[in-house]
Amino acid sequence: MARHPACGGAPRVRPPHLCGDPELFNRSYPLLGRWPFATLPFVMELRAPGSCDLYQSIKTCCRFSDGLLADPERHVREAIAALLIRCPTRPRERPCLAVDLGANNGWFTALMLQLSAHVVAVEPQPDLAAALAQTVALNCWSHRAVLLHARACADADAACLAPTDASRCVLGFRLSYPRAAPEDCASRLGVPRAVGGVSLETIFFHSHPAAAAAAARGATVEVDLAKLDADGPEGAWLGALDGFIGAGRLRLRGLQIEGSHLDAELMRRFQSVHGYECYRLDWLDGRRWITGEGWDAYSPEGTFAPLSRHREAHARIGRTRMKYSPKGFSRLRAMRNHSRDDFEEELFSIRGMRHVFRVKRNLSAEAWTLLLQPVALHGWPPQWLLTLEHDFVEPSFESIPCAQSPECTAARRGHEGLLSARHAKRREGAPLGAE
Repeated sequence: MARHPACGGAPRVRPPHLCGDPELFNRSYPLLGRWPFATLPFVMELRAPGSCDLYQSIKTCCRFSDGLLADPERHVREAIAALLIRCPTRPRERPCLAVDLGANNGWFTALMLQLSAHVVAVEPQPDLAAALAQTVALNCWSHRAVLLHARACADADAACLAPTDASRCVLGFRLSYPRAAPEDCASRLGVPRAVGGVSLETIFFHSHPAAAAAAARGATVEVDLAKLDADGPEGAWLGALDGFIGAGRLRLRGLQIEGSHLDAELMRRFQSVHGYECYRLDWLDGRRWITGEGWDAYSPEGTFAPLSRHREAHARIGRTRMKYSPKGFSRLRAMRNHSRDDFEEELFSIRGMRHVFRVKRNLSAEAWTLLLQPVALHGWPPQWLLTLEHDFVEPSFESIPCAQSPECTAARRGHEGLLSARHAKRREGAPLGAE
């Protein structure tokens, strides 16, 4: 897809495979494809083509479409791919279903839809919700998307459900208008001036036809991915989902969570009671930066230096109370001699994710309190991927033939005892634990 003319590209003609009013294509910019996603047209303005009127300036739209911004966040894109990569092979009568809570301008909703999923997307900011609807229409996805312009409420709380003023449109998105935002952008852009709320009950059990039909007959609703990202209510949302899952009403195969106000006991329940494998995404970790060539930019060239080399400095950070420190952090005396490295292991190239940290199994709430602490000083909360798939790391070491490799043969010989213990635990049905 060619660059937008406002960014120096040549005049464009809408490709025949797209849908909707031709003007939608003129107001779209390329969302660059990175495996397994293809480049797609993404609506970034609601008025005249080239105005970039939802963002800070035309430079924002051009830099975004050239792939020069940090958005869409790489770690979320990779997590979506990891959880939905098999969706294109699903039978048509049993498609993947994803829920995007905090859809923003819709780039992650678009990636979910591109992987053939059906998506329920919820976004309260009126201008971004309108642009998302137009991106969906332009890419011919309207039959697979349910778009809710609303706040997602953990329950049927009247204060959350009640309409509130949204006429300024600015609800916190960092690439939106300059600080001198227009006082009434809703009228200027022709979008709703108020936004109400919708409960998670409605979102998960009544918004998508297949989910509503399953709920009506008393069956468990199956959802492949829920993305939780709104910089605040994620803990309350996760608590509501815990109730749905515990009651047998919802089977949620995977979650991607921005960890604002998460509760350590709740994370322990998802891991130890509901059976989720837990991974911490490396965004905002600050200790590594995996380049496109696969090396760590923060280590000597061509190496992966051990994270323990700055253990003392990170131990001080781990003891510092911050804005996003989890509840109960101040009472965390039992963990003072531990670091997060005691409770998670670093992994590379896992199901399309270039770098993650796998949380060790059967952790206590105290250990989870330590893991929920920001990694960087005064940093943002960690982000998480939770999945019911217990073989994300595949193929396993023991399943690969050695093919007369002396390195592999020697390693096998040294690992025979460990492999035997693993197989024994699997036969007994016991958790493998941290080895």
